[in-house]
Amino acid sequence: MKLSIIVAVYDAEATLRRCLDSCLNQTYRDFEVIIVDDGSKDGSLKIIEEYCRRYPKLFKSFPLEVNSGSGKARNIGLSHVSGDYFTFLDDDDVVVPDGYAQIMAAAEASKADILMFDAYQVAPDGSRRRYYSALDFSNEGEISRQQYFIALPFPWNKIYKRKFIDLGMRFPEGIWYAYLACIPALAGAADKIVYLKKPLIEYYQTENSMTRNDKFRVKSLDILKAITILNQNSNQSLFKMECEFLAYQYILKIGAPFLNEYRQDQYLDELANYMAKYFPRWQQNMYVKKERSEDVRRANLYFKKKYKVIRMRDKISALLHRKHHD
Repeated sequence: MKLSIIVAVYDAEATLRRCLDSCLNQTYRDFEVIIVDDGSKDGSLKIIEEYCRRYPKLFKSFPLEVNSGSGKARNIGLSHVSGDYFTFLDDDDVVVPDGYAQIMAAAEASKADILMFDAYQVAPDGSRRRYYSALDFSNEGEISRQQYFIALPFPWNKIYKRKFIDLGMRFPEGIWYAYLACIPALAGAADKIVYLKKPLIEYYQTENSMTRNDKFRVKSLDILKAITILNQNSNQSLFKMECEFLAYQYILKIGAPFLNEYRQDQYLDELANYMAKYFPRWQQNMYVKKERSEDVRRANLYFKKKYKVIRMRDKISALLHRKHHD
């Protein structure tokens, strides 16, 4: 079975070779790498052209002249897929040498529509930790569509049958968090989803990661656009509870704390107002009830716009921590 690997690239001159080399080093050989340069301003396109010239049977290039965002770049990649399965790989990440061999063997044995796997998160200092894809990572093998829906919604920790492209799979364009609007919603068309509890990707957390970028403060509000699209594209009779849980996770647990760190109260208000309008009963969600009580209490303070209380608690906690270590 052939695997199509879509790599969206933007200004990745420093990391792109290790990414593409990890594809070359795969023990599984029936694959193609579809590379879409998203208007890079550095030397990324020259590197891509070099690999396409040296390995024309493996690497294919479809560059964009103007930077348009990962959503459009990935959609261009989807339009050129020829494999039985396809996946995504970030331009700074690495696949372990037998990663795709293990993944494709599991897919062939299980006949899964979607096969999900784990990763290692690699910090800037080189240390790494296990990055579990499933919320309940004790569960391996076939999982329910609901379990998949609330798993890590990244595009790169899964492979997908080509049928999803035929059914119209596309990422929204022009927004950040495009993956959040698209990947969970695939559950509705999946007949069988399998979880392989093995870390097969090295996910690099760099100092220039999106969430560490100043632009993220403004683009955090794209979380709301992504959640809205996800809601519209998901069967609410099947996934209402799961949509609500992802809203809690991405709005109150991820977006709000980051904006609070930079005192962006205006944007924090927009997040809280959105939750109040569309998910007012989020605290009654069965998945939220399984969260750590401290996480839920903190999320509730953001929901109630008690930003000063959070900041005071954080200040006291930092002082106590410093005193303990002095």
